Amino acid sequence: MMLRIVRKPLFWLIGLPAVALGAYLAFGVFGIQGKFFDTEVNEDFPVAAVSSSGAAQSQPLATEAPIMATEMPMMATEAPMMATEAPMMATELPATPTALPPTALPEPTTVPAPAGPTLQAAGQFYGVDHEGAGDALIYRQPDGSHVLRLENFAVENAPDMYVYVVADPRGDTPQTVKNSGFLNLGKLKGNKGNQNYTLPAEYDPAIHRSVTIWCERFTVVMATAPLS
Repeated sequence: MMLRIVRKPLFWLIGLPAVALGAYLAFGVFGIQGKFFDTEVNEDFPVAAVSSSGAAQSQPLATEAPIMATEMPMMATEAPMMATEAPMMATELPATPTALPPTALPEPTTVPAPAGPTLQAAGQFYGVDHEGAGDALIYRQPDGSHVLRLENFAVENAPDMYVYVVADPRGDTPQTVKNSGFLNLGKLKGNKGNQNYTLPAEYDPAIHRSVTIWCERFTVVMATAPLS
């Protein structure tokens, strides 16, 4: 009887805090709940709007040419009137000049609209510390900006995952990522789906050669995609 009385206080003093600590570590620190739930995000491909001011304006002379063309015949009609009013001077003055034809002006030129998005680099994800698959595609937009597109993407879920563009052909180890340098595109929107990430102006396709899914919580590479 005494043993039962002693054991219950021990459980409340030791056992319950231990259970609470374990739950905190599992869900709060290690994010174990992410192992069982997927977050799927599907986005349409972004198309940068082309500004209408990008096309060259028509040359102003093109609109003035018709006015000049109409004024010249008026001069031509006035000349014969002078010839009839002063017949005595007709022998002294040269023949009435004929109207000059309007000068042909070049057609106004316009700058053609930029082409659509063009694929600059592509690669396939493979798992490193966790399973991963899908395509990494980098497009150049008509306005000159770049966007990273993840298609048919899937990686094992984990807390605090980020998308890095790494200045290394593989980017598959923490040392490589840190030593080579990278551009942080922000938190991963979902561990599955088709997603878009805007690349900053510092992006250089000749330098940044891989896309890495990075887990900040555990400082590991989840998956990577070498670009070519």
